[in-house]
Amino acid sequence: MSDLKPQLQDLVIQERKDVSLKKLGLMYELIDTAHLMEILLNYLATLTVEHLNIGFLAIDDNQSDALFLIHVSDTVVVYIIDLISIPDCFVFEHCGANLKRILESSGILKVFFDSNTIAKAKEWNCFLENVLCLQAEVKSFGIGQPEYFDILDEYLQLSFYQKSAIQAIRNRALPLLEAHPIVCPRPFPVAILAYCTVTVAYHDNLANFLSEKRCGSH
Repeated sequence: MSDLKPQLQDLVIQERKDVSLKKLGLMYELIDTAHLMEILLNYLATLTVEHLNIGFLAIDDNQSDALFLIHVSDTVVVYIIDLISIPDCFVFEHCGANLKRILESSGILKVFFDSNTIAKAKEWNCFLENVLCLQAEVKSFGIGQPEYFDILDEYLQLSFYQKSAIQAIRNRALPLLEAHPIVCPRPFPVAILAYCTVTVAYHDNLANFLSEKRCGSH
């Protein structure tokens, strides 16, 4: 924590007491050890799902420090994999389960927002198959240059209570992300982990909104 700028340290301490994520009914699990990766693979191997919500979050400009995010539809937990702590997470093998094979499976739709996700996955030698890019879908309706949190605020049927909680999480995380340390100090500030959670937890809501909009345009 000492690597953070002094003015950011108080912000991290404040965030530890924040309940915005709890108010949204969301949770996260940080995957930063081989043992936790084994548990996650065991869980994913038992699922029968049609799609997974995924995403990357780069901590620094060079993307040398990044997190990979997984959210299973109709659940409240986002799994956040620390790519510095587990650099081999995509090829990590446990009891026949492998994250790379899951992401490259044509039988599971991978839903993400950022159009750069495919390119980011390739950097980790992971070639995504069967994908839905929500950002491209939003652009196809002429909404302009879509920013994820603006889309949530303007188009989704979220309550004022939910929007306020999301905005609070965003406001706490952005100063930390904009500080651009070469490697984020561990343990991760809760502000960043909460931010990761909301960046993928609403993919289902956004996909449903776009589906309804598409049907309404016919």
